[in-house]
Amino acid sequence: DMWRRIAMIGIIPFAPLKYRPILGCGLAAFSVVVLQESQPYHDAATNALAVASQWQLCVTYFIAFALMSGSLEATFELGILLLGVNLTIVVTALFLGIKKNTERVLNEATIFKLRHALTLEKGVDKKKFDTAWGTLEHADPPAAVRVLAGAAELARRHTTKPVQGKHLKDVKALMAEAAEVESAFHAANRKLVLEAGGEFKQGPLKKIERVVEKMENDYDNDHTRVVDIVRDTGVFE
Repeated sequence: DMWRRIAMIGIIPFAPLKYRPILGCGLAAFSVVVLQESQPYHDAATNALAVASQWQLCVTYFIAFALMSGSLEATFELGILLLGVNLTIVVTALFLGIKKNTERVLNEATIFKLRHALTLEKGVDKKKFDTAWGTLEHADPPAAVRVLAGAAELARRHTTKPVQGKHLKDVKALMAEAAEVESAFHAANRKLVLEAGGEFKQGPLKKIERVVEKMENDYDNDHTRVVDIVRDTGVFE
């Protein structure tokens, strides 16, 4: 916004008089595009007003160009029309800004509820895991030691971080492919576990809210690092 102001105030006055309306109209139109795409302000209403102000400048410079070229005459009616256009732009911008702010507040409230629900679910999952692990340690301490040793050995052998394919451009693509391969994945795991003498337990498809949470909190917004969307469990005695 600072550079836009510098350009408007510092460049236009030095241009030849007849080119000032064209230059001003062009700079204002360019500013409209930049502000619409970048949305530089946190508040949606401020962004809407910033875009509206550039439209006002664009219209004003266009009218100035039309007056200088002789296409229009400076009349009282033209002044009223220009005032009406500017007021319409401001009122429309305010309406859109308030609407966007309301939508943002509702979205933030929804996200808060989802995060709260996920936190509760994680607490339940942790409690189940702790209970299962405590049962194993109590029933067969040597087995618990072997499990930990085996997990440590796996971590030592496989240091490369698993990632999803590069063809998955975003979370939606990731979830779509997970749903597509889910049946085949469960079938392959079921066959493997049963043939090895274990008990197969099919896991649920990870929810997109949980995927997004892991992506944001654990993987620095890299969706390809979430690799456990489709999952199963094999239980062996």
